[in-house]
Amino acid sequence: MKLAHITDIHLGHRFEQKFGVDIKKNLITVLEDVCLRNISQIAVTGDIAEDDESAWFFDTIEEYGFEMHFVLGNHDNPQVMGLHPEHMHGSCYFYKVDAEQATLLFCDTREAYLDEEQLCWLVKEMKASTLPILVFLHHPVLDCDNSFMDRKYALKNRETVRTALQSTGKEVHLFCGHYHTTDERSDLGIHQYITPSIFYQIKKYSETLERDDKPFGYRIIDLDEQKPFATRTLDFS
Repeated sequence: MKLAHITDIHLGHRFEQKFGVDIKKNLITVLEDVCLRNISQIAVTGDIAEDDESAWFFDTIEEYGFEMHFVLGNHDNPQVMGLHPEHMHGSCYFYKVDAEQATLLFCDTREAYLDEEQLCWLVKEMKASTLPILVFLHHPVLDCDNSFMDRKYALKNRETVRTALQSTGKEVHLFCGHYHTTDERSDLGIHQYITPSIFYQIKKYSETLERDDKPFGYRIIDLDEQKPFATRTLDFS
């Protein structure tokens, strides 16, 4: 089983022309590459589209025939995102996907916060799992060495979340975006993978929000290659 992890597409963003980026072309480039690699499942971790472009996104994914799982980002409007009612818990959108090789858990940090109900659910599912645990969410939990995004736009209760995850005694693999960069780090059983944006990248350690010239890309998660799995990013210049 392989998954393609894509994030921070930002279809219809007002900076598209300013930055000279064709976001739809970038996304199609990635989707074509995913097809060539015979990957049929995609996990999307938020900041998908402005309201008037969300339908194009979901229609395009359907045309390619991918099985898609997604979470919301802080730029997403849940009113236009085609949410599955059975995954709604109050105002939060979170759920589990059953797979033979892993436990796949999808969380909602749209408000830059992981609420108590959701965190309790996450801990319970982790404790019950006998398989590798993969969690998909928009915001990183582990900090990136006091980067710009850490200082300005981090998950508000990330220390609470980190402590709760580590209290389970389980290994957990977090796949996220939001920071518009590539990063991998671990801390006491938490292994975090930040995947590059489809739109543009942000310099990690600048004093202000500054665009990085690194290429867009996505991540492949291979659950068959080795235990617990292999992960790697593919970049497109």
